[in-house]
Amino acid sequence: MKKNIIVKVKLSLIFLMVVLFHMPLISQNYDVEIENGIKLIQSDRYDSAIIIFDNVLLNDSNNIIALFWKSYALEYLNKDDDALKCYNKILEINPDFLPAKVYKCSLEYKDKNKKVENCYKKAIAIKPNDYLDYIAHGLANFYLKNYDDALYNYNKAIELNPDFAYSYLLLANLYFEKGDYDLALENYNKTNELNPDYIRAYFMKAYICHEKNQYDESIKNYKKIIEINDTITNSYLLITII
Repeated sequence: MKKNIIVKVKLSLIFLMVVLFHMPLISQNYDVEIENGIKLIQSDRYDSAIIIFDNVLLNDSNNIIALFWKSYALEYLNKDDDALKCYNKILEINPDFLPAKVYKCSLEYKDKNKKVENCYKKAIAIKPNDYLDYIAHGLANFYLKNYDDALYNYNKAIELNPDFAYSYLLLANLYFEKGDYDLALENYNKTNELNPDYIRAYFMKAYICHEKNQYDESIKNYKKIIEINDTITNSYLLITII
């Protein structure tokens, strides 16, 4: 009798350890899958990224981060209605999710500049809590031409998550917009340090190098884009123009 109880206790403990071991693993796997999806977005493979996010959503339909990046990918594929549905679903789950609030502004109010502006202003009235919130604030401020505020937001996002390549791309875009090509290049390079397949950083570096009459460097960046994703035919065209 005593022996049977000991066996049952041991089996229960083993079962508990298995459950505890796998619970964080499942969560971690979603993080890894989402990260892989983001990297596919950054190499302009939006359809492949969406497949990954859909796989996550099959198991966790309320995964806000998967929904957000799926929306982002859909928007780049010009599937604006589908992207807007995803953003709306996110806000049903969490009405205060700042990135969805900001990113849906331009989709919801196409060609209605005043409404887009008001949408951004409402979004930045909400206090940011994490690096994605600061990115959202930065984008809203960027579009509102509040460049000093956007600079603060992007730097804060980098402070909170220094390994997220997208933040550096946005910071570089801000410097580019302000005409500071040197700081823009510095941050596009940092973007590619963190993700060597981030195509938009190479595009911008190629453009800046061309403007600075550094044609060999410009060509090198375009060739890198083709190496990463040879379906982007614009790169071939731009090389021939140079």
